[in-house]
Amino acid sequence: WASKKDPSRCVTVPEYFDVALSLLPKLKAAADKLYKGEEYPVYSYMRDHGAWTEKTDVYKPQEEELEVDENYVYAHGHKYPKNEVEKDQFGALWVQDGKFMKSIGIIEDEKVLGGFHTLSRKLEFFSEWLTEWKWPEYAIPIYPRNEVESEKMIHLVTQVHHKHMKASNEFALNTIYRLPYNIHTRSVNSKHLMEISQNHNPIWIYTKDAEKLGIKRGDAVKVQIEDTLTGIQSGHFIAMAVPTEATRPGVLACSHHAGRWKLKNAVDIPGFDHKLGIMGLGAPLFEMTNDGKVATMKPKEGIHPYKNVWQFKKYNRDLAYIWWDGLSGAWQNAVAPCHPDPVAGNHGWHQKVILSKASADETIGDIYVNYENNYKVYKAWRDDLSRPLNASDKLRRPYHIKRPVKPSQKAYEFNIKDV
Repeated sequence: WASKKDPSRCVTVPEYFDVALSLLPKLKAAADKLYKGEEYPVYSYMRDHGAWTEKTDVYKPQEEELEVDENYVYAHGHKYPKNEVEKDQFGALWVQDGKFMKSIGIIEDEKVLGGFHTLSRKLEFFSEWLTEWKWPEYAIPIYPRNEVESEKMIHLVTQVHHKHMKASNEFALNTIYRLPYNIHTRSVNSKHLMEISQNHNPIWIYTKDAEKLGIKRGDAVKVQIEDTLTGIQSGHFIAMAVPTEATRPGVLACSHHAGRWKLKNAVDIPGFDHKLGIMGLGAPLFEMTNDGKVATMKPKEGIHPYKNVWQFKKYNRDLAYIWWDGLSGAWQNAVAPCHPDPVAGNHGWHQKVILSKASADETIGDIYVNYENNYKVYKAWRDDLSRPLNASDKLRRPYHIKRPVKPSQKAYEFNIKDV
């Protein structure tokens, strides 16, 4: 992004965070007072203090009153002219939002409240819009009470339900927890965090489960992923086993924030006198094969000490003392197929896996993935579980559902032609 102060250059870290954190009015007021005259007062405050509490007692936001004056209703950082606010028969307040209407609050006991984040601004037992979007049987809270209902409610029942685990070496794999020293790819460039983590994401296995399978700490284990809708196996990865009480019986766990890899140690960049290293502190070197149908990866070389560092030499002399090789991680994400949730559309991360000891020629970090099978799994989830739109539908998805970055309203529109 270009700097607002000087469009000829990129935005700086202080400039970016000063703008972002200035959205908190109390923080901005405190920073302006304490760092009066500084170019980036809010950034400076957070740099020196590290934390800020903008608001306390946040447990009942739905009961907070909205500010209302003679001309405007103030809600969620915006102000709306009172003559443009409409009240429906249930007390919800609505305003025009482009081509759509959106609710901004609710009148309850003559008070104007924020309400819940539903269209009605009430805690809904029945969801009208879920019925309109082709899921009427799930418009009220419901759960299966027996096997027959479980089969019928396949759109709701998790793909790693214990009913799918038949053999003693079949487990649910939890992939979506985070080791506290890893933050996606960014951690790999921090020498201090990588000394702690060492690219390590073992397979956690409950102690009694490990005993039954004869698996000990440090053993290389093969984790074979099998889809429970189709029965298709998509591939496997080899990981290090760590028996622990930190997971539950029948549940394996493997953090998806480690197991990093690279295909080159450094690359030439025009204009630089030196080659630029690639994730040199936390990603070992791998070999990859990929013909578009099947792919494999195998570790080739671990992380090594740097005897002649040119980048910020004064501060990186300790890189000569790197003692970890980073070869205890596995890139599990490569193997997992895409599970598009039929109702919400998000990816279902958890997997059913079959666990066994690795063979003599298999190494921690090895990957095998069948892309054709992965596509078959995705296609089955999409075609067999979801309910497609038709020519009468004009929106891709409900506009009112929150998104981290909301696209334009035009992006929601589409037109299906009968064929």
